[in-house]
Amino acid sequence: MAYVKAMKNKHGVVTSHRVIWRLGGSRSGEPQGERFDPTDGGREAADLFCAAVNEAGQDGHQLAVQGVRADRP
Repeated sequence: MAYVKAMKNKHGVVTSHRVIWRLGGSRSGEPQGERFDPTDGGREAADLFCAAVNEAGQDGHQLAVQGVRADRP
């Protein structure tokens, strides 16, 4: 199950939102993650990507290739 985590610096300021999951959804799956902006828009994008990862069976990199992460080069 993918989830969104607010990454904070030592002063408690959110520096990014990160979607974290394990490839294939299993305990033995390789840890995966994608970073998003620390803004409210970044949090919304992270929530949408998280839901898409969960719907895609924990294969977020395939989603990035399909254009779900259009902001990625």
